[in-house]
Amino acid sequence: MVLPPEKAVPDSVTVPGQLVTQPELIGKRVRVIGLEAKPEYNGKLGTVTVWDETRQRAGVLLDSSSRLALKPANLEPLDSASSAPAARIAAILAQPVERGEPSAIDDPPPLLIIVESLNPARGHAIEIGASETIGALKARYAQVFWSARYAQVLWGRAEAAGPAERLAPNMSEREEYELLVRLVHDGAELPDDARLKECGLATGSRVIAMDLRQRKGVAAQIGRQMGRWWPLLLAILLLLLLVGEASGAVTGAAHPVCNRPLIIFVLLAAPLLVPYGLILSGRFQLETGYRVLWFVHHPPLMTSDDL
Repeated sequence: MVLPPEKAVPDSVTVPGQLVTQPELIGKRVRVIGLEAKPEYNGKLGTVTVWDETRQRAGVLLDSSSRLALKPANLEPLDSASSAPAARIAAILAQPVERGEPSAIDDPPPLLIIVESLNPARGHAIEIGASETIGALKARYAQVFWSARYAQVLWGRAEAAGPAERLAPNMSEREEYELLVRLVHDGAELPDDARLKECGLATGSRVIAMDLRQRKGVAAQIGRQMGRWWPLLLAILLLLLLVGEASGAVTGAAHPVCNRPLIIFVLLAAPLLVPYGLILSGRFQLETGYRVLWFVHHPPLMTSDDL
């Protein structure tokens, strides 16, 4: 994002002890500090990608691909002292080195990966090394995506006629929500710890990005699992009830004992409810390429062979 001349700041604006309070610091590396409600995020490193002037919150993309909206007091910029070793290493690597003939140990050229999202429909060309992991590609994509979205939000607020018409904050920007990114290639989800060259990605490969915005917390996780597996749980419950009725485990005046042919039929037919419940549960899976229904395959929209 190109800053106006009156708001441009030098590269040395990040000094020890200075808080992130200006939108010009987008792209700076920070450390999360002072969180009492979520102490597990303290000490995490990330990059400032969004600044919400209305809510006075900074959107931070952590190295673990999680996104948080935090107050400036909870962000500590990485000082120059912590980056001094990295600067010395970079200076050493920048020195000219006499090279002879190219050998097999030379680093391969970077790959140009096309990351496309379906909702909203947009694509980003990301240049990344072939030895990088899928997790690094996710972090690069999230940084590019949120930078573009931040510019779009700024344009929308500038064109708004009044405060009532300004864009409302997306639910992924709220503190109670988190954003998960999944990358799919040729119908299979790419694991975070795998390297690009191991996944068969090359220059021009198209990867589908799926953004999942969900609530945080144990209660929300239990609700998502119940919403996913309720057909299978219902099938198991019906199976137990039918077996109990047929075997006479449930007795009484209102529950007469079944005769032998009906008992045999129920014992043979009732277990069929379980695979049907498993099939119905597969329709509620959120992942693409990693399903309970491993025997169902959908052809991908476009593969690397079509390019």
